[in-house]
Amino acid sequence: MRMMIRRAVAILLVPVLAVAVHAVVASAAPSPGCLPAAAPVFADNSFTPVEGTYTVPQYPSFESMGASPATAAAVAASGIANAQLPAGQAARFVVNFGPDGRSVMLVSAPGQLPAQATVVDLARAGGMEIVRQPAGNGSAAEVLAAVGARAVPLKIGAFDAALVHADPVGSDDLRPYELHWSDGANDFMVYGVVPPTDVIATGRALACH
Repeated sequence: MRMMIRRAVAILLVPVLAVAVHAVVASAAPSPGCLPAAAPVFADNSFTPVEGTYTVPQYPSFESMGASPATAAAVAASGIANAQLPAGQAARFVVNFGPDGRSVMLVSAPGQLPAQATVVDLARAGGMEIVRQPAGNGSAAEVLAAVGARAVPLKIGAFDAALVHADPVGSDDLRPYELHWSDGANDFMVYGVVPPTDVIATGRALACH
């Protein structure tokens, strides 16, 4: 009789343990804002051609912005790791800016980039900019309110984000994607004339590390 009772208890425990294990596995499922993204569809993909602008934009060089070589120490201090960049990209410069120096931009590119390069050169090289600065007006809600249907809402980690297919730089074939989100303390932007999925993947690598 004692043996039969023990077996009955053991049998009853099996489904309970199975439910517990399933609950643990389910709770470990990644957030949708951390998964690979499909290419977005824009309701409005219009843009202002370069020749349609009223003034010719002036693009400063990264050198004139105070860029430093992306040494291991400079990249570590920026808080943006090489491992969070898409395959083929590597950090080239780190730029600290803003009145208190708390804002940082990491410039990456597939190949070497001269310090005299501008954002147009970066676009032609297939590079990217990743920016972190104290929270201001870079939240998804503010971007969506500013550009409307030209932005696609999505999630970056747990945060609301907005992806914009921006106006071209330098020439009409150089249209960057801009990804904006805020965690409440800092605003973030990922920018580049690269596939939009690379921009989203970089943002999610930053938010989900």
